[in-house]
Amino acid sequence: MTTHKNTTRILAVLLAVLLLGQLAAFQIPAFAADAVPDVHNGAAYIPDDADVNDLLSQTLLSNYNDVGRQEWEYKAASALSDSAVKWVPVTGTTVRSDSVLSLFSTSYPALDSQSPAQDYAVRLKGTTEVYTFTKLAQPAADTETPDDTPAQTPDDTPDAPETSGETIALNIPYTADGAIDFAALRAAIVAAALPDADAASVTVTYQAQANAWPYKTKWVSLEGGRVGIYEYPAIDAGTHQVKLTTNGTDAIVTVTLTDARKDAQIVLKEGVSVTYTKDVAAMRTQILDKLIDWSQTTVSKEDAAKSMVIEYKTKGYLPNTSTNELSPELWFPIEGGSANVGLLTYTASSIGAGENQQVRASFPATADYRGCDAIEGTLTVDKANVRVKVQAAAISAGETLTTQQYVTTNPEDTFSIFKVYSGVTSGLSGIVYVQLPESMVSKEALEVLNPIVKRILGKTLTEALQDGTTVGELRAFLKDNQKLLDGAADFLKLIGVDITAFTKLVDTLNSLPSVFDSTRVAFGSPNRAGMYLVTAIASNPNYNPGVGTGVLIVKMHTSGASLSWNNSETTYAASALKADTLNATLMRGDSAADNQDGVHYCYVGFTAAHKLYVSSKAPTEAGTYRQTAYIFGGNDMAKSISRTVTITAD
Repeated sequence: MTTHKNTTRILAVLLAVLLLGQLAAFQIPAFAADAVPDVHNGAAYIPDDADVNDLLSQTLLSNYNDVGRQEWEYKAASALSDSAVKWVPVTGTTVRSDSVLSLFSTSYPALDSQSPAQDYAVRLKGTTEVYTFTKLAQPAADTETPDDTPAQTPDDTPDAPETSGETIALNIPYTADGAIDFAALRAAIVAAALPDADAASVTVTYQAQANAWPYKTKWVSLEGGRVGIYEYPAIDAGTHQVKLTTNGTDAIVTVTLTDARKDAQIVLKEGVSVTYTKDVAAMRTQILDKLIDWSQTTVSKEDAAKSMVIEYKTKGYLPNTSTNELSPELWFPIEGGSANVGLLTYTASSIGAGENQQVRASFPATADYRGCDAIEGTLTVDKANVRVKVQAAAISAGETLTTQQYVTTNPEDTFSIFKVYSGVTSGLSGIVYVQLPESMVSKEALEVLNPIVKRILGKTLTEALQDGTTVGELRAFLKDNQKLLDGAADFLKLIGVDITAFTKLVDTLNSLPSVFDSTRVAFGSPNRAGMYLVTAIASNPNYNPGVGTGVLIVKMHTSGASLSWNNSETTYAASALKADTLNATLMRGDSAADNQDGVHYCYVGFTAAHKLYVSSKAPTEAGTYRQTAYIFGGNDMAKSISRTVTITAD
């Protein structure tokens, strides 16, 4: 069939040549001397050995019969680099470097049958007006049968599928992540060009140009890829020659692909503030609602909720290291995440409270939108409020009570809890305990705070905790050195310690009567029986400090304790008496109790001179006395014990 068509075409060409030869004998072409070329855009394929200047003239000139063949230029890329672009004759040219010392020249190829089927910028030689010439791929039916191909016996094999010659226009289908859905595109092309064909049996390729010199064209898959040593791009928006192959038969069609997705455009509002919440999803929703100017943003709220990327600028840290080195300011997701600097991966938590924080919003390419670059703005995250509740509690002396057992917060979050216990012991003496957050007395925190505190007090925080201090001294320390303590705040935050509550701690200490100024402060929780007012301060950099109060009773042990005399002798020479000779010991089982503060004595008797002696202090004069050891205060209750003691003169 193909051979028959080619033979018919050859005969037609020969006939045309004969007719033209006869006309040439009688007619001399003449063109209007004053005619001006009327140029327009056009498309044609370029046969081998074509006079491209004449072909362009016939294709692009409405008045070709009046003006005839013209000389043309086109915008060509050099054979060495796509970046070297120059207006050159359509027959190609070689341009030598302007430098007299240069040995190099740049070649620009001709616009001919081997040029890729695509749009070209062209203009008449000597003019500046630019037009578009679309080079079409040569149809498969125009392929000549090689001379050495044996003639084939006609058969009943159907011809290759033919198209109408019209351009097929399709919208490019995309996946959810914005990549071309090549499977869907392939099916759409087959459905448009060969509606009766089984798409699975059709091979679809397109004419692509290699990414490197000499920029060869080749039929490749829609996905592109490497063929031999050359890399070919994937098909994209624009006009392409597409070949459909089925049952060994090719059909070539022109396909115009359009990216019909919406342009994603984001506009941010100014002066926006939101309130912090630990619920990351709720925080994101809040920011989307208030930060984005929805009247000017082309992305829908629903699509933004799923795909919009919102980041904030902050310093990250290296997890699982002991360097505690902070990164420079980097962009992190508002939900928290990581960012890379070279080979290092830094981590940051979700966005927290802070004024005028740098933020940016962007939208990735999706199935429905062309992505857009990040738009920067500012955002203020206000601190949230927290309510602190202190449950009334009662424990026995020596018993440990965790913060979680009697201090709760609303909302629940990670808080540093400072506690101040002020009250009276079972011995009716005033006492103050200050319990720092567990995180603050950790090894990591003390490594930071110890040198800071030592510059202020002359001793480390560890030493201060061991030695104790007075209420007045602690007041002054916290009030006068807040700025120095703030210097450690950035690192302390990373290890879960917040010191913003120091201000509230100062307020709490200032609320104590001045009578407490000379009272020694014990660090930790109460270890002496008594009644205490508990002031709990919840601290977190994302919240305004919250304060709650309650009562804690530390009960004395009512059983298991007894008093025992240190010495069983009851008669002593006055000169043999020492400070503790007559003392008793509070015992718990077979061991001395940890706290002996509750042991007291009463002495009633007469001296050798018959003077009455009543005192809590041991007598030193000769005489006979009734000694009683009893418990008042302390952590244990025990029965009193008595004995008669005789002191003889030396």
